[in-house]
Amino acid sequence: MAVRTWSKDHQKVKELVQNYGCIEKNQVSKLFPNLDPPEKAYKNILYNLLKARQLEMIDSRYVVPLGKQLKPKRIQAADCMWAMLRVAKSPEDIFSSLPAREPAFSYMCVDHQKSYEFFYCDSDDVLFFNALKDRMAEYSQKPGEPVKCVLVTANRELLKAIKEMDFPADLYIIIISHHEGESEPDVEVKKKTADTEEVRRQKEEHKQLLNAFANSGKTLQEVLDFLAG
Repeated sequence: MAVRTWSKDHQKVKELVQNYGCIEKNQVSKLFPNLDPPEKAYKNILYNLLKARQLEMIDSRYVVPLGKQLKPKRIQAADCMWAMLRVAKSPEDIFSSLPAREPAFSYMCVDHQKSYEFFYCDSDDVLFFNALKDRMAEYSQKPGEPVKCVLVTANRELLKAIKEMDFPADLYIIIISHHEGESEPDVEVKKKTADTEEVRRQKEEHKQLLNAFANSGKTLQEVLDFLAG
């Protein structure tokens, strides 16, 4: 029986799935934008890998390594891939990316110039955010342009918690919103700017004022009247 020789494109997709654990079927056409129509990316690349049992598809959507189950972390990996597609200048940025050390998901250099590290989180987990802040502080202390940290989430409510947090550097947030019947999610980019020393001082003064009010026994209106002079 002849051994099949796979093209570079086949190898790229196979290695991407093996590295990250999961991609979505519709992401393949984004990775090969020069193929026209986009269905060619599925027919000529992904279909052949599935047929040869190099990979497998679950729920007619998620592509995973052969024999692997669709666990929540694999769905999160696919969401991170949508974020990477949004940030990348070309598909080669993604094919050249690497899995990153915990708690990050991936490390990607864009256009051989700017570096990004992607993190996934859907809750205001204290341990996760402490680790994220430590990583951001580590990068901000290194010479040259620091690695930009990107938080990927499918939970829009997380923005409320992030708004109240302090970060040692700017944090980029990418929200992935899936809609029933849609082949691609909405991908929205936000930015949480690092607090300056002045902002931190004002927050501390505000915190002290609230504590003083709580212990004063006065009504809120009495405190407001006092502050107003």
